[in-house]
Amino acid sequence: MISDKVLMPTRRAIDNCSNKKLMREAMVGYDATIAPRFLEVAGTTKQELDDIMSYIKFPMIIKPSGLSTSM
Repeated sequence: MISDKVLMPTRRAIDNCSNKKLMREAMVGYDATIAPRFLEVAGTTKQELDDIMSYIKFPMIIKPSGLSTSM
């Protein structure tokens, strides 16, 4: 098999590279100082948005987490 002769990325590494949330969690697990501050957002009430803005601060970049570009 070619994978026996060539160093191949693991499935976990591929998943981490194609999902921003997983990538940032992996970065924090390795060294929190190299990971940008991030937050997974599910709700959009006024209170939730206020909480997000107080945690992240401006300027902020909003990105979907899986295989997408910046908004």
